[in-house]
Amino acid sequence: MKLTTCLLFILLVLASCRDDDAVFDEAWLNARIAEIQQSSIADYSFILQAQYDKRSVFIFDNCCPFCASLPPQVHAVDGTLIGYMGIDIDEAEVNQKTIYWQTENGQCVLTDLHR
Repeated sequence: MKLTTCLLFILLVLASCRDDDAVFDEAWLNARIAEIQQSSIADYSFILQAQYDKRSVFIFDNCCPFCASLPPQVHAVDGTLIGYMGIDIDEAEVNQKTIYWQTENGQCVLTDLHR
């Protein structure tokens, strides 16, 4: 049952990342997650999946209370940096946000978002 559920989840994620102009490259995303997990602010970091400009994107953000962080980075599904939220990208144009990843001990309160 767990295997079926996991496979279904993977298929749904892959299907939601299908863009006309990009192919979902899971390798870059897994590498970034591994990088974040090794950082001192891993529990304050999270990744959202969303829709921007009619395509799936990943948003890298944190809620670190002691960091001077840059605005959230928005990446295409192939890993290309599209821009920074609030600088290059109007947050009002980003919708259908869902939690893609955060640690089990995640400290960020992500209300109104679903896994």
